[in-house]
Amino acid sequence: MVRKYRGDDYQPKVRPVRPRLLDSFKPGIDRILEKKPLFNLTVLAERLRSKGYKGGMSILREYAASKREQVLIKAFLGFETYAFLYFDGTFEKVQRKGIVEDAAVLTAFGINSEGKRRVLGVSVAVSEAKVHWRSFLENLSARRLKGLKLIISDAHAGLKKARQAVFPSVPLQRCRFHLQQNAQAFAQRLDQRKEIASSLRRIFQAPDQNEATRQLK
Repeated sequence: MVRKYRGDDYQPKVRPVRPRLLDSFKPGIDRILEKKPLFNLTVLAERLRSKGYKGGMSILREYAASKREQVLIKAFLGFETYAFLYFDGTFEKVQRKGIVEDAAVLTAFGINSEGKRRVLGVSVAVSEAKVHWRSFLENLSARRLKGLKLIISDAHAGLKKARQAVFPSVPLQRCRFHLQQNAQAFAQRLDQRKEIASSLRRIFQAPDQNEATRQLK
């Protein structure tokens, strides 16, 4: 319809794309977030404004969230080889829709080739049932964890079944701390708990299987 009144040779003017206010500051933001992904955004905004940034916080938050995700994925999702995985579940009080209730906090720790421990995942679930552990483990598996040799955890039935479904080729070892706690629960008197703990330590610290068997008897 426009060409009908302005002629066939009419060409609309194309306005040049104006650079966004944040574009020239992105390299500096990237350098900061790559070193410190959880860097305070208020402090970051003050630094940018001192260098001439005139944009709003919403644009900065959106870009920072995207960059943080990239940095964390690079750091934790398959970035290193983890030979050992520790799983633990605890119950904490959480508030949902104004109601305080119990929730299971599922946690995974990885031990890398240098012997350093890192938190690889945390999930809040309704319980420690198999369905929740399996979802948590499948998320870790999708992150292409490599070099797994051993999984350490307590004897929770839901976790054991989830491990068999997601990591069937990786053996499971009972966590010494949880085993000691469970064993101490059978003590008839409080003063027996130290004796039980000491006996278990001698078994685990035995130089070979024969000595461990002897200590067990």
